[in-house]
Amino acid sequence: MSFFRSPVRSDRPALKIAPHDPLREWRIHLYWFLTTSVLIVVILVYARLVTAPGFSDLRVERNEARTEARQALRKLSETNARLAIAERRVQVADEAGRALEKTLVERLAREARLKADLNFYERMLGGEQKNQGLSAFSLSLKASGAPGVYRFTLTLAQNLRDAQVISGLTSMRLDGALDGALKSLEWAELTRGTGGAALPFSFKYFARLEGQIIVPEGFQPATFTVRMDPEEGTAITNQIAWNQALTTED
Repeated sequence: MSFFRSPVRSDRPALKIAPHDPLREWRIHLYWFLTTSVLIVVILVYARLVTAPGFSDLRVERNEARTEARQALRKLSETNARLAIAERRVQVADEAGRALEKTLVERLAREARLKADLNFYERMLGGEQKNQGLSAFSLSLKASGAPGVYRFTLTLAQNLRDAQVISGLTSMRLDGALDGALKSLEWAELTRGTGGAALPFSFKYFARLEGQIIVPEGFQPATFTVRMDPEEGTAITNQIAWNQALTTED
């Protein structure tokens, strides 16, 4: 019996203990850091080369859009300012036009009153004109339901002492203003749609004539001129203010 045993054989590899090398680990970390950095740089460069032109164009378009927006706002502000000035000018022109129309109407009404007074004193003093006693005694107006339509009652009179039956035709003209200018509406215009024929009369002392007139929209009436054409003698005209006719009672 041997006092010594032979060494036991094993299939497992023998373990080797390597010494710790800090420098090797640092080189590995440096390698991975450099590799990662290079990869990031390559990706960034590629992305810039591929996408940068598009972003540049977008920035240019954005700047151009901002510039156009500022210009549009400036033009809008200027347009609003010009519009405000134009509106004010129109307002001033309208006010001036209305004031002018009012002045014209008042002047026509004043002239009508003066002429009526003159005719009255002429009749008082007497004269040689035949049929001078014939006159438009009164005119009454009433608005109907339709816009601009008026019913009128015209009373003619003859104040001669030895009055005889007098016959003839009568018509009216309406003077006023339209759009800041003087305008006259003849009988045919006042009675459009109704034939426009003059009204016949035949009486000794008084005659009442009735009818309808149409005043166009926007017309500022001032005075009526009543024209009487007797069969014998010369025509006679009398003026009656519009306001007086409206306030005259039947």
